[in-house]
Amino acid sequence: MFNMQIGGHMKVFTATDARNQFGAFLDAGMVEGVKVVRNNRVLGYFLPEREYEALRAGGRAAPAGLRPDQEETLVLYSAGKISGSEAKADLHGDRRELLALLAARNLPLPRLAAAAADAMARETLTFVEAAAKPRTRVRKVSV
Repeated sequence: MFNMQIGGHMKVFTATDARNQFGAFLDAGMVEGVKVVRNNRVLGYFLPEREYEALRAGGRAAPAGLRPDQEETLVLYSAGKISGSEAKADLHGDRRELLALLAARNLPLPRLAAAAADAMARETLTFVEAAAKPRTRVRKVSV
């Protein structure tokens, strides 16, 4: 279970891995936080100082640091320029985590991508036109 990414932010270390690879454990914890587990039970968390101080002060921790390309992914997703599937793949998270990242950065909820909206409009128009056409029956005539 060592160094497995959860939602793109929190890494998980087993207690044994944390002990045996303490340097990697500290490095991961100082950057983005680490969850420590033993026998599938959470023992605790190792957090960067800024997040700990924010929690201690009763405030909300600053949003987890993302790479610049991941920040751009959030902005593009919020603007409806990329799909949710693309954003989730880039950020290694699910829809709930994606929406939480948007909220933490005060970005608006995503709009439907223009290409998807156009495709839906074309499909609807085709369906409506087909439904509006009078049905003609073709009879076979025996000669």
